[in-house]
Amino acid sequence: MSTNSNSYQKLEPLTISQRIYISLAALRFFSPMDYEEHCKKLEKTRDPKVIRPFSGLDFVKFIKLAGELPINLLPEPDRHLQRIGELLRNLVRAGLLTDLGAGSVPLLGNNYYALYQPTSIEKSGALILARALGPSFLHWAYQAGTYQITGVTKNGDQHAGIFPKTSSSRLPSRSSTSLGLIDGSNKPRKFVIFDWTLGIDAMPHSGAKEPCSYH
Repeated sequence: MSTNSNSYQKLEPLTISQRIYISLAALRFFSPMDYEEHCKKLEKTRDPKVIRPFSGLDFVKFIKLAGELPINLLPEPDRHLQRIGELLRNLVRAGLLTDLGAGSVPLLGNNYYALYQPTSIEKSGALILARALGPSFLHWAYQAGTYQITGVTKNGDQHAGIFPKTSSSRLPSRSSTSLGLIDGSNKPRKFVIFDWTLGIDAMPHSGAKEPCSYH
């Protein structure tokens, strides 16, 4: 199925890395704890008496700002409104965002809060995003962090199994924290969620290759 090349809006699905970074940015942006900071970034007048929710369109303006997404990850967010809207709705269905209803803008006009309080286990990694991103995210995450080990049993039979890469792994030069990524050259790449403030250290911010072809 081809997309409409004459449309200003780009209708192709977001890649898995785009969906991960945009989801993390959304959880950060819609958090009431960062209301004042984000008002300053968007040059919006802060209400001194109440924390007002931001809209989906505010979020698009936010991720256009330098440093909020990796360089070249999504150069023109305002051309992906339909896909970003779908992603925000998925985050709502997953319970990670709270939809407060539509505002005055018809496109991406719904307002959101990020009110979900994660458990200590959920804070240790990014797998909570699987609720919103689905099986393709799990496939991408575990494919990159699982080793196949082959050998011979005590009876002389060839056998193979898998070894999940965790923080307790003792494989030289392959250890990482949280969700570890290994590419074909065996060079470690990290996708680390330090804490629920959602700071990340992931694929290189420029010239990064798509971690998986699954969308």
